[in-house]
Amino acid sequence: MADVLTQMKNNSELMVALSYTALLYNNRYIAEEVIELEEIVDKLNYEMGKKILSKASKVSTPEDLLSLIHITEATEAIADAAAEIADIVTRGIDAHPIFKEAMKETDQIIARVKICSKSIIIDKTFQEIKLQSKTGIYIFLVKRDKDYIYSPKKNFTVREGDILYGIGMESGVEKLQELANCKPQI
Repeated sequence: MADVLTQMKNNSELMVALSYTALLYNNRYIAEEVIELEEIVDKLNYEMGKKILSKASKVSTPEDLLSLIHITEATEAIADAAAEIADIVTRGIDAHPIFKEAMKETDQIIARVKICSKSIIIDKTFQEIKLQSKTGIYIFLVKRDKDYIYSPKKNFTVREGDILYGIGMESGVEKLQELANCKPQI
């Protein structure tokens, strides 16, 4: 049960960060990623509900499971709210200028970079590349096909088609983009 709840929490946190980034940069790619993640959270929510129900008959006081139900509902609500923010971008509605100004006050941004076929970092680990020290971008998520890899370690090997999500200074995004050898998507 804890693994499903952890996945829900991780996905909903990621969705919030990505939805604000999509809105700030009016980036449809990132907004669509949030929508995909919302579908995953919906499935995890269903799985969590089944697990909670199966435990109800095995505990002496089923009321003890209420906190799990509340946490699951709250996590689902956060994911839904992030998807609603992303939906603004997918429908082509621009963010209010005050929101954009407020978001630009932060020192760090979230970057999304796809690894293309001619990238010099394919089949290399983050440690070999010294990715964070070269770019100043911390990679917190990699999307590989339909899988999400959270907090990839220094021995993580980059593959063609990987989509890297990182946080750092705006100046590092261009360096990361050069290494990826793809057109910017932010």
